[in-house]
Amino acid sequence: METPFAAYAGAGPFVFVCYAHEDSDVVYPEMAWLRDQGVNLWYDEGISAGKNWRTAIGDSLLRATHVLFYISTGSLESEHCNREINLALDEGKNLIPVYIEDVELTTDLKVGLNRVHALHRSQDATYREHLLSSLGQSGTPNETRPNADGLRSRFPRYVGLSLILALLAGVGWWHFTRLVDVQTPAAVVSDALASDVAGARVTSIAVLPFINMEQ
Repeated sequence: METPFAAYAGAGPFVFVCYAHEDSDVVYPEMAWLRDQGVNLWYDEGISAGKNWRTAIGDSLLRATHVLFYISTGSLESEHCNREINLALDEGKNLIPVYIEDVELTTDLKVGLNRVHALHRSQDATYREHLLSSLGQSGTPNETRPNADGLRSRFPRYVGLSLILALLAGVGWWHFTRLVDVQTPAAVVSDALASDVAGARVTSIAVLPFINMEQ
């Protein structure tokens, strides 16, 4: 599987990713998602040609703020992963083990990782929130944002349109009541009376003046 992006090469904080290459179909999409959350990641893609890979890995691991270790059968059997994790433990790095398979740690890693809180990718319903929190990231993961953002972007328009319609309805009702108040003392307008005269429909409106009944 092709690498998802270039490894981080800036001066800011970043996470060192330790994984087995045979797990790239699981790890790479995960890394791409983390990068979308704003997490800077360094992994072995960042080793330039001609550079001593052990030096590059060691320097990057020691500069990283966190070490993310994807645990699987392959990574536990990898000498490179074991060296990286043992170095991280010796240096007291913030180590985040993530189980992508249900496997048992090797004897030497049990010594260092048994007391480290591990995440289980397939067993934790809120795994991604916990992962971001472990990496020092706050907020809600972005995977819910397409629908949520769409709803939030439309919500102000719905509210604004509703307020405008309510305002127009209120103004219209106010003018209507004012019109009725003005016209009612002058005359009483009867409902339209309809009758058929010689086969034709005739509509008439009668306007009745007030009569002084005291005379």
